[in-house]
Amino acid sequence: MQFVEGIGYRFPNGTVIEPGGFVVVAANTSIFLQRYSFAPFSEYAGQLENAGERLTLINVAGDTLVSLRYNDKSPWPEQADGLGYSLVPRDLNGEGDPTQPGYWIASGNVHGSPGADDIASGIDLSRFAQPRSFELEQNFPNPFNPRTQIQYALEKEVNVTIKIYNMVGQLVTTLVNQKQLAGKYSIQWEGRDHQGNLVSSGIYFYQMKAGNFSQTRKMILVR
Repeated sequence: MQFVEGIGYRFPNGTVIEPGGFVVVAANTSIFLQRYSFAPFSEYAGQLENAGERLTLINVAGDTLVSLRYNDKSPWPEQADGLGYSLVPRDLNGEGDPTQPGYWIASGNVHGSPGADDIASGIDLSRFAQPRSFELEQNFPNPFNPRTQIQYALEKEVNVTIKIYNMVGQLVTTLVNQKQLAGKYSIQWEGRDHQGNLVSSGIYFYQMKAGNFSQTRKMILVR
């Protein structure tokens, strides 16, 4: 398969998407890695625009599989117009017509949740409301292997750090270290240290600091 409009990308021969799985392609691998803490499957050519363009995916015979033009105005989800949210399917199983605005909603997290089902899909849209407090949620899945998702919320713009520590309090890696706007966020940890090496099974702690807010939670990695 390949994208022939909007972006340019041909999936390598033998690429398999497992049931319930994802293949993530990005415009820039290094920037994507900095933001989401894991590398995309590959890079695409071209540049997506906030105003929307037509995306067309064809198979090896040249038959069109999907062709749609998304928009940034109602009835399309307007939260995805420059506010940092992504467009995600309303239904987790992808039922419906992706060419229609009603198929899509804005992601539950700023920057979306590439490589995973978005928390907005199939839930109450009230989750989009701006958080009224700082929150650090329990990671999921937990125990986990090979990766886990950490979600958190910011009530205002603030400098945020999220760090992983081992049982003896040694710093393993830093997932977030930057100023972020108010909103809900999600980040993945793939069980690697700051040098990219896989860490061993065991109990780890992740700590979030945002202004005067500080919270630590425990997670378990099982290899």
